[in-house]
This record gives sequence, structure tokens and C-alpha cells, in this order.
Amino acid sequence: MSVRGWAILAACFALQGARASRAQSADQPTSAGQNVVALEEGEAQVWKHRLGPATAIHVNTVEARTLGFESYLTFEIVVAADGHVESAKPVGEEKRLIEEGRAIEMARRFKPWTKDGDNLRVRVTDYVSLLPPERWALHPANFPEKWELQGVKIELSRTVCYGRCPAYSVTIQGDGKIHFDGESFVAIPGKHDAQIPTEAVKSLVRRFESARFFAVGDKYVASVTDNPTYTLTLTVGGKTKRVTDYVGEQVGMPLVITDLENAVDEAAGTERWIKGTQ
Repeated sequence: MSVRGWAILAACFALQGARASRAQSADQPTSAGQNVVALEEGEAQVWKHRLGPATAIHVNTVEARTLGFESYLTFEIVVAADGHVESAKPVGEEKRLIEEGRAIEMARRFKPWTKDGDNLRVRVTDYVSLLPPERWALHPANFPEKWELQGVKIELSRTVCYGRCPAYSVTIQGDGKIHFDGESFVAIPGKHDAQIPTEAVKSLVRRFESARFFAVGDKYVASVTDNPTYTLTLTVGGKTKRVTDYVGEQVGMPLVITDLENAVDEAAGTERWIKGTQ
């Protein structure tokens, strides 16, 4: 789940009331003698540890009418020290498509939780979203067959929300030049420049190509308020494609767009300015 998705879920949990705090506790040891450490949701920050592409269950058009905003399955999972999921126990009120959700959880991989330099075996709460069918463009365009790094420009902007969502824009040029403009709720605001290898830019453009970026819709806007807007733009081969994402996954935005947004941040290394990390 994205940071934005977590913010929405946090509001839901607030309505339910805070759970009784639960200290880290040991379960029965594994065959290797390693105990399970139980982490509360705020402490675990599962969305930061989840690796790989975004995953969810897309229901059919008829069933989509029965979904509420932010419908999801809840699982209590045990994650091994190497980051693979050992078990996934359904919890919570939503019971539809449990086995499909369990299969997604069991296939997920996580960046290990650590303490004092050692990887932990943990029990955490995780979620599998139930989403409407993905919607692609009515008249999808093809990715340019031939393209060069010269003229490539990749842009990502994220706006503020009703909260402390980082607001910034970042541009990656074909020659590897990066320009970051931090506006609000970032550790190092203002304009900053950096450089990445051109091979990294080429690899990123290929991700857009594999994701069929030119075949998605132009706008995915949910009928909710107080969330950030993400805008992703690619110029390549003389063509430009822009996608507006306002809680887009809830209205059929293909999950690959979320993956691409995150890939741009990763390639540009925006955390150095957003969080002040190196």
C-alpha cells in the first residue's frame, strides 16, 4: 500500500479506536530457534518494508459496485528474517476473496525488520486492497518504436494533502541530470540538482515501455477530498504522455502507474531531500 493509502487507512483505524498497546513479545521459537516479534501497525510501518510491484485484487465490474472506498482484506502475517512470508491469517471484517488475498500475501517479500543489526522474524498486520477493474485508454497509443536518450524527460510531481504529505517535483533528463524542487513538508526544501548514470535513465524509460505507459488513461480522479495529486509525465521519441493520479487506484488506474511513480523517486534518489537521508 502506498504512503497515501496508509494515510487513508490510518483514519479508518482512528475511528475504530486505538488497540491496546502490545509490547514486543516472543512466540514459540522456530526450528532455528528464532522467536517471533509482534509489532504494532505504527511501529511496523509495513508499507515501507514491502518490496516488488504493487499487488491487489481487481474484482469484476458487477462486484466493484459493492466495494466501499478503500475496501481491503486484512491479514496477520509472519515474516521470516529473510523477508519471505511464512503464514497469513485472515483477520478483520471483510471476508470476500480470502484465498486470493492469502495467495498475494504469501507471494509478497519484505525488507527485513532489524534490531541491533540483526534481522527479526516478525508478526505484523498487512492489507490486500480490493479494487475495481483496471481501466486503460479507450484509444491506447503505442510506445515509440525508436527512441534515444536525447530528448527524454521524466517528470513527477506530488502535491500537499490534508496532513503532512511531502509536496515536490522532480525531473530526470536523458543525460542523467536531476532537478528537484521541494515545496512543503520535505526535510530540505528548495531547488537541488544531482546526476545519475545515463544507463539508469535508460533502464527507467524501459520500465515505462514495459508498463505500456502510453496505453493508460490520462486522468484517474476519485470523488474524495483531502488527498495529494500525483502527476507523472514522460517525453520520449518526440511524444509526451501525462497521467494524473488522484487516489487513482480506487477508480481503475493500473497499478503499474504507482510502480512507475515510485521508480522515478528511487531513480532520482528523492529521499535525500524529502527525508534528509543520504
